[in-house]
Amino acid sequence: MTTDEVLGVNAVALDSAGGHDGPMDPPLSTSSPPSSLPPNGGPGPAAPPTVYLDHSASAPPCNAALDAIAALLRRGAWGNPSSRHWLGQRARASLEHARDQLAGGLGVRAEDLLWTSGATEADDLGIAGAPQPAAIAWATIEHPAIVGPCRAVRDRGAVAVELPTHPDGKLDVARAQALLAAAPRPLLCVVAAVHHELGTIQPLAALRAALAPGDRLHVDAAQAAGRVDMQAVSRCADSVAVSGHKCGGVAGTGALWLRPGLPLRARVEGAQERGLRGGTENLLGALALGAASEEWTRRVEAHLPLRGLRDALWRSVADVWPGAVRQGPQDPADETGHVLSVALPGADAQALVEALDVEGVAVSAGAACSSGSGQPSPAIAALHGEARAKQTLRFSLGVGTTQEDIVAACAALARVRARLPR
Repeated sequence: MTTDEVLGVNAVALDSAGGHDGPMDPPLSTSSPPSSLPPNGGPGPAAPPTVYLDHSASAPPCNAALDAIAALLRRGAWGNPSSRHWLGQRARASLEHARDQLAGGLGVRAEDLLWTSGATEADDLGIAGAPQPAAIAWATIEHPAIVGPCRAVRDRGAVAVELPTHPDGKLDVARAQALLAAAPRPLLCVVAAVHHELGTIQPLAALRAALAPGDRLHVDAAQAAGRVDMQAVSRCADSVAVSGHKCGGVAGTGALWLRPGLPLRARVEGAQERGLRGGTENLLGALALGAASEEWTRRVEAHLPLRGLRDALWRSVADVWPGAVRQGPQDPADETGHVLSVALPGADAQALVEALDVEGVAVSAGAACSSGSGQPSPAIAALHGEARAKQTLRFSLGVGTTQEDIVAACAALARVRARLPR
């Protein structure tokens, strides 16, 4: 088999021609993607065939999202939603339609949703914008978008409660109950519904039951949308953060849902979003997220075959790299089935990411929000130590991932390993 045959699955082609009845995600191209263009706009080198296995960092927009953006531009409804004239009101109507769509996906009231720039801002607003609690509870393995504002609340005087976890990243609710019961009130508890590096599904209903009446539960659902039942998530929570580009929308947009009647103070002042989030809304991003949310139930079903592909990937990685250790839940009921977190003995994960990129395979060594620092994953380090974290790669699959992708990725990993000194 030639190199071209091994690496014959290419980058996601954003085919905006499909309608709402077409595939949810654009298909993977079977020919090389267009040549990349240098800053001066002149001809650039042809991009290599690419296998994309970093869907937890960003997923391709679904056709419905692309259609919604294109339709708005065709209608000329690109005005500022806060403007009083006809063009602004046309934009406002589109923005509120998207809010209605997202509310349907979450099973909540549209008037309780706030548009943000992403899940990071939504987390900050839902955590640091809540009334100052006497105690705040979170796990050390959470995403930086959670850890940062939780620490800020702690630094303002709240007692910090560390939620215990099992080695697979699942919350140990039985141990947490005593810690939560002993904490001063009022208490704010924060958790991600699905872990960003392990795909662990957290037991939200059990965590909710462990909280006292009046406690507040904020849930980051950035990795959950399109992978689990989002209406079940919102039923357990008092506030929920979502991200557009993780679930079929586009980057630069997210939302915060807040249970009716709960107080919240703005982190960015302004008249928009009921005075709770200043700044002009990202209209195109909101339309994309609204349209994508209508696909979430179908997207959950479309993710089911990914478990088999992920398991095949793990078997191949274990063959290519003796001593490899799979991290995360082993019980299918406890994880989404789209993530493979694996520690490769003797490897430098950051160097491996770069080497695989040269081979045309996109993976990560942790959360995209912190991987640019070059530091090992703090979540894996908290669970298994810094040495293993430095050896950990995250493969994350999505709708559109194929068996050919798995074969190509493992062939590339084998070539990279063969070049390493023994």
